[in-house]
Amino acid sequence: MNDQNTTIAELRKEILEFRDRRKWKKYNTVKDLAISIVIEMGELMEHFQWKSEALIKNSLKKEEQKREIQREFADVINYLFTLSDELGIDIVSAVKEKLALQEQKFPIAKMLSWEKMKEEDVWSSYHEIRKQHRLKS
Repeated sequence: MNDQNTTIAELRKEILEFRDRRKWKKYNTVKDLAISIVIEMGELMEHFQWKSEALIKNSLKKEEQKREIQREFADVINYLFTLSDELGIDIVSAVKEKLALQEQKFPIAKMLSWEKMKEEDVWSSYHEIRKQHRLKS
C-alpha cells in the first residue's frame, strides 16, 4: 500500500477494521478522538521544535529520524480518519469544499502580487484577509 495505489476509501476501511477487530470503537468518542489528534500533533511537532529549517531537513536524511516522524504523522492521520467516521464527514468532499473556499479567499492574482511584498507586509495582508472572512461568516 502506498499513496499511488491506495484510495482514501481503502485506507479508511483498513484503519476502521484495525480498530474494530480490537473492539476499540466504544472508546472512540468525538471528544477523545479530537484530544488524541492534538496529543499526536504535539508529538509530531516535538521533532521540529527549536530547530532551524536546515536542521530539520538534514535530520530527515537520517532514516530513523524520518521513520519516527512518519509514525507520528500516521498517528495523526489514523485519528483524523477515525474522527471523520464518527462525525460522518466525507474527507474528499470536505477537502474539496475547503479548497473552493480558499480559492475565493486567496485568489491567484492577489497571491502572485504578494511575491513582490516584504515578508511583514505579506503577513499583514494575510491577517487582514482572515479578519474580513471571519466577519462575513
